[in-house]
Formats: sequence, structure tokens, C-alpha cells
Amino acid sequence: MLFKKTLLTLTTLTVIGCSGAALAQEPPPGPSKELSSSPESDRSAPPLDSPAPATSRVPDQEVGKAIERFRTTGEAAVLTQSATVVFPFGKSQPEVKCTPLRACDIELQAGEIVMGVALGDTERWVTSPLASGDLSRPTPHVIVKPQGYDLATNLVIATDRRTYHLSLISPSKTEIEKAETAYLRHVGFYYPQEVVELWANADQQRERLEKDSQTTMLSQVSAVSVDRLNFKYTIKGDRKIPWLPQTVFDDGEHVYIQLPSAASSSDLPALLVEVEGGGMGISNYRIRGSWYIVDGLFPRAELVVGVGRKRKKVEILNRGLAAGGS
Repeated sequence: MLFKKTLLTLTTLTVIGCSGAALAQEPPPGPSKELSSSPESDRSAPPLDSPAPATSRVPDQEVGKAIERFRTTGEAAVLTQSATVVFPFGKSQPEVKCTPLRACDIELQAGEIVMGVALGDTERWVTSPLASGDLSRPTPHVIVKPQGYDLATNLVIATDRRTYHLSLISPSKTEIEKAETAYLRHVGFYYPQEVVELWANADQQRERLEKDSQTTMLSQVSAVSVDRLNFKYTIKGDRKIPWLPQTVFDDGEHVYIQLPSAASSSDLPALLVEVEGGGMGISNYRIRGSWYIVDGLFPRAELVVGVGRKRKKVEILNRGLAAGGS
């Protein structure tokens, strides 16, 4: 269904990264000479005290497709885009490969607050906090740096929303020299289970509102004598329009127009009614769930969305009042 950073003030960074001994002091400079023969020279390396800039993000539509696949198949894919890898939270144990003299950027969800960070090996690994984005809803980052090659440990990040468990690996120097992509500069997460649950809750709420709306309408109409109800309306419009009315009738005082449930996922149309002189004008109406309730009767009405070439229209004719009705 998802998707665009400035640094926080020192105070905010302190709150985000307050993890006690887990956030170790910045280590002395590593043995830079060890990387002099590597295909990745210091000339092209990102700054050692900050993460490499994430210039390539996984597009929101790709994340949306992955979540849709998860909903239908139960499989959550790991997504990649250039130097960024995005893991599905809770569906795998992310393995993050880092290397000395490089900062691994672990990006969390915007607005999430880091409560604490714990490393399995605090002697040979260092973490530090960082944040980006809107000051009112910052995106937290945890920067990870190994102090040597051929190391492995684990990392736990506790936030106000969830707990992340990651495996950290610093490959051997030989592996780094052979493969330029042997370490990750930037990792992030998407949250397929949570999104699918939100979708399910939204569907349930929509169904409940639809049922409540239907019950309300039936109770309101049931007070009117059946012989007063007029269903002599003609609906003209493209059958592919998602808000094409399903039912139209009146009780002599109000016109009731029911849209399909699919209309909730699109822009709701404006209602125009024919006024004296044959022009179209705005009438008093209100929306209850999928129903439009119009005060008074009309010979002809239009439901309209968009303008110009994008304009879509559905015409409603009261066959008892409209001169052009059939």
C-alpha cells in the first residue's frame, strides 16, 4: 500500500542511544594499513565516523509487493537495492556483515525510540547512536563497527515498539579483498506481519461499519410505509467505475443512494442534482457508511469524480420526475 534527513540535536541523540555499557567508547583508529591492498581503497571509503550515505532506497512499491506476497504465500523476501538490504522483521535472523574501518548503518522505523542496545562482544565491536529525518518523528540508526577481521557476535536492539535480534559478522580479510560486496553498508527493515494485521483490522472495521450503516438505514426506512418507497430510478454509467451505485430509492422525502463497498478504496464522488432551469447544483446530503442520503427529491443527479479528461460521471434519473427518463 510505502512509501523522503537532518541530524538530531545532541539531547535527542542521547535519549535514543542511552544503552549503558552497551554503547562503548569510540575505539582508537584501526590498522588502516591492512586495507591498503584491498580493492576498496581509503579514497573511495565513506567517513569512518558516520554511516555511508544511503543513496539507494528500496522503492515503496517493491516493499508493498513483498508484503502482498507475504499475505498470500506466507513468504517474506529480503529486498536489496544497490548498497541497501531490507529484512522482513520477525521472519528471519538478519545477518549483517561488517568490516573494520567501515560503519554499518542499521536503520529502524521512523518514530521508533531506541531503549537500549546490547552486544555479545563489547571488546571487539562498537555501537553508536544516530538519527535522521524530521525532528518531530526522527528515524533512529544504530551504527556498528568491528575492531578486527574474522569475528562474529550478536546484537539486540530494544525499542518502544519491538526487539531486534541480529547476527554480526566481520569476514576474514581475504574474503573482503575478494568481494567488494562482502560487507553491508546499510540495512533496514519492513514489517509484513504488522501491515497484514493492519489490513485485516481495516477490513473488519469496514465490514462492521457497512453492517452498522445497513442496519441504521433499514431501521430508518422501516418506519416508512412500503408503498411510499420509490425504486423507479435509472443508473447510467461505466460498469467499471468502483463507486457505481448499487441501489437508489426514495421515501418521498429523501433519496437513498448505496455505493458498493469497493468505493471506500477510491475517491468518493461529489453529488450534483438538477435544479430549476435545468442546470446542475449542489444539494444537501450526508454520507453514512456506503450510503448517500439526499434531502428532498430530484429529477436527475450526477455523481462526479475528477475534471477534464479524467472526469468520471454516473447519472441517476428519477423516472417519475425526469423529462428524459425511460
